[in-house]
Amino acid sequence: MLKSKKMRFTPLVLLFLGLVIVFFNPTPTFADGFTTNSVAVSNVSQTVYTGPGTNYVISGSISYGERVYIMDKEPGMAWYRIVYNVNGSPAQKSGYVPTNTMDILTSYPKDANYSNGYQAYSGEDQAVSSGPTLDIVDGSIEKGEGITVFYSYTPINLPYRTAYYIEYSTASGPKRGYILESIHVCAKTAIARVNSNANLYYGTSSSSYAVAGTVFTNEYVTVLAKNDDWVYIEYNTNSGRKRGYFSQGYLYFFKTGFEYNDLYNYHYVPDTIEIGTRRNVYAGPTSAYPIIGYVENESVRCYLNVGYNDYRMIEYKTSSGLSKTGFIEIRN
Repeated sequence: MLKSKKMRFTPLVLLFLGLVIVFFNPTPTFADGFTTNSVAVSNVSQTVYTGPGTNYVISGSISYGERVYIMDKEPGMAWYRIVYNVNGSPAQKSGYVPTNTMDILTSYPKDANYSNGYQAYSGEDQAVSSGPTLDIVDGSIEKGEGITVFYSYTPINLPYRTAYYIEYSTASGPKRGYILESIHVCAKTAIARVNSNANLYYGTSSSSYAVAGTVFTNEYVTVLAKNDDWVYIEYNTNSGRKRGYFSQGYLYFFKTGFEYNDLYNYHYVPDTIEIGTRRNVYAGPTSAYPIIGYVENESVRCYLNVGYNDYRMIEYKTSSGLSKTGFIEIRN
């Protein structure tokens, strides 16, 4: 009798599972050149972040039992990137949630691939969208602002355009999103993740250069140049993107065997130039970067081959006797 009941129950279970699979069969979401059929249900009501960590700006929230698409898993971290509908509308946002808060209904997602990521500058003032189909604008970047580009793709709803998945700085913390075209790529750069808290310096010596800032475990940075043990990176702060130097041992590189740019002081001999009236020194080679100091009525070392547009790298002494590097506009 028990066997008979079990046999009658099994077809019902199979029918139910079949209905579940049909019901949850998603419309594929396009990203990074592939479609995802990975669907999950949130097992808690929770906050969604724009990046893989609570230090990122909040994207929104999802409810207990809400169904979402999973685009990929953050490599080496317990975070999924999801796409979810906003207030029941077709408009979509993307963001990150911990992996243990998702019950997978269909296929498990693959790790994101950042091996082809790089540093770039925004080519214009432009909007940043919160989802890969660029339905909802929830941020902006300005012309010349430094950004991390994870990859480019063709939006499924804009088949003749190129979009980019990026990370950028805001006053509330780092943020990820999507933009359309208009970037200037920095050659021989790549993405890395910080594996331990560390100080950065304004040059390749911890005794001769001032501290530029601090980065923390699991932060994402772009590697701009590298020689021996020293790397030159750009990183996010609440006041904008900044740059500094430290040991490559603090980084996990997504791309290995790669030819990076050489550090400026390996191949370029600086010129000494005289600065008269006060000029702001920027953390990066455009005025979109934060001001880190100024020079006035003094001689500075200037690397005329290192910079972008009209901005060039300089090295100058501070009142502490330690040196700083930054960028000034070279006026004709």
